[in-house]
Amino acid sequence: MARSLTGSGLLPFPKAASGLTPAHRQGPNAVIGDCSPRLRRAADRLPPMGLSLRFDVATTPTPVPRLADSYAYRLSMDGAGARVSAATEWGALAALATLVQATAADLDIRSVDDAPRYPWRGLMIDTARHFISLPALRRTVDAMWFYKLNVLHLHLSDDQAFRLRGETFPELASVDAYSADELREFVRFAADRGVRVVPELDMPGHVTSWLPAKPAWAAPGVQVPKEASSRFGVHRAALDVDKPEVMAAVDALLAELADVFPDENVHFGGDEVVSLTAAQQGRFHRWVVDRLSRLGKRAIGWDECLGPALPTGAIVQTWRSAAARDAALAAGHDCIVSSPYYLDLNYPADLHFAADPAGDLVAWEAEMPAHPRLAHVKEGVSWLAAATDFPELPRRPAGTVLGGEACLWSELVTDSLLDTRL
Repeated sequence: MARSLTGSGLLPFPKAASGLTPAHRQGPNAVIGDCSPRLRRAADRLPPMGLSLRFDVATTPTPVPRLADSYAYRLSMDGAGARVSAATEWGALAALATLVQATAADLDIRSVDDAPRYPWRGLMIDTARHFISLPALRRTVDAMWFYKLNVLHLHLSDDQAFRLRGETFPELASVDAYSADELREFVRFAADRGVRVVPELDMPGHVTSWLPAKPAWAAPGVQVPKEASSRFGVHRAALDVDKPEVMAAVDALLAELADVFPDENVHFGGDEVVSLTAAQQGRFHRWVVDRLSRLGKRAIGWDECLGPALPTGAIVQTWRSAAARDAALAAGHDCIVSSPYYLDLNYPADLHFAADPAGDLVAWEAEMPAHPRLAHVKEGVSWLAAATDFPELPRRPAGTVLGGEACLWSELVTDSLLDTRL
């Protein structure tokens, strides 16, 4: 008897599936015919399912996934034989995740046809407030593959730490930091699981950890700290964006980030800046977006970067409210929606699932402050929903909601707590 869709064990449930019946297969797997080295490695990681695997992938493999790449696949089963058909390796990797889910749920499936609704299915991990080790990040990427998330956004710097030990300004690095070579290897690890790695250096604010090593970079009126911050919340530290020396340093850091991370996107932060004027921030944002474009990258900023000076090519990540999403879209920016998916707020999971990135988030947000299960975060939820005052922006052809990204800020998250919190 076929199992119900809700009880199938497949998450997210595919667009079309048939033959969901109990199965009891065991034994080694075998790959029949040719496949790429990446798919061979993926097949070798699978649990013993007693399957003969055949791959039919239409396009030539690429080193890392891209935003526009297809993750669609068709999975066909015939006894102990499984055929995976996909346009890309990424779709084939998604099909293998479905196979593993089905095995874990003891299901036999005849066929599955699936494709994601959104190209951006992301998770942000803050590595600055608490250092998150590479083994923990690798475990996280394995889980992302299993649930078909495809973007890991690494928040690498903040007031509390600078986690990139590069060659450009090695003195910026905190004691616990990732080397450039470690990050390059991690990018390859993630690509083997169909996951993109998008880096973020948060600026021009949130730079308390930068200034002890580079006091001359501080904006006028900012008291230079002796060390990185040990407290949370908004800080006054900011870069002097009117100083040529600072802009040359930012230029060098962006170039190194673009070299270490092959993804087409780089996140520049842009949030919670309290020591610069709106005009200064607008000039800085435009300059960063243009510089990243010359490096072959598309810039992403948090929704505070919204302003008339922000080039439309920049993606806006909206974290405060549906109003931020709607303002950004109306001004012609593509969006990544995060406001309903802040994991550190400890929402019950069903409330996260009820929020669609491109859906009626205004109505969803209106219910949250009075929700009986959100009394523990009522103040924060109310503040986020009230973030509706955005600068007057030019009206342009509407941007697109690229998808959603859950955010896990790490004030109360360590290596040992990461798996539980996620």
